[in-house]
Amino acid sequence: MTIDLDAVRKARVQAVKDQAEARAKLIAIERVSRPAELARALASRSSPMRLATGLATLDKCIRGGLPIGRRVIWPGASGAGTTTLAVQWVHAWALELGASVVLLAADQDAEDALVRLGEREGLARDDLEGLAGDEPRRLAWLELEARFARAPHLRVLDGEDAHLEDAAAVLATLPRPRVLVVDSRQTVRCRAAEEASSRREAIDLVGVEVRAIARSGVL
Repeated sequence: MTIDLDAVRKARVQAVKDQAEARAKLIAIERVSRPAELARALASRSSPMRLATGLATLDKCIRGGLPIGRRVIWPGASGAGTTTLAVQWVHAWALELGASVVLLAADQDAEDALVRLGEREGLARDDLEGLAGDEPRRLAWLELEARFARAPHLRVLDGEDAHLEDAAAVLATLPRPRVLVVDSRQTVRCRAAEEASSRREAIDLVGVEVRAIARSGVL
């Protein structure tokens, strides 16, 4: 007997997508089919916390900032500055507001992400990267270590070592409010997408997993 492994893999991937879509559809149907119950639940729920982006016009348009517990996709071509924005928000939310933030750095390694965060703290990139010599580099990193004491619930994971599911598990151990920043959806490793037959399908499955994480109560 000959087994078509490619067909089996595609069937498994499709089954995962079908199950996720079925769960999402059932939840949506439940929410709209019982409006009285939904209204009662919403009446007892506190207003969602919003995290300001620091972009005044954007914050005004989205009523004060990005809402906690929601999935937000920030699109942009390579070089458009999406990583810069991600680091800016991680810095503001973790070091200035004290939120629990996990940054999953898939487009860059963890050290590069820390250098960018160090720049947000006013440290010189040349010092952090060692271009000014070993002693300035050592002092810069020790200074950055001291400053990170203001953000005890900040975690930076290297995308080479961690999957999306790992980042969600780390976030779940931290106090609320919680934020998961993934940079980026196109390059992140995700166990749910490992058997995808195409890059497009893998990106779609990452989106399904992110939605599941957002609805699981982790955020």
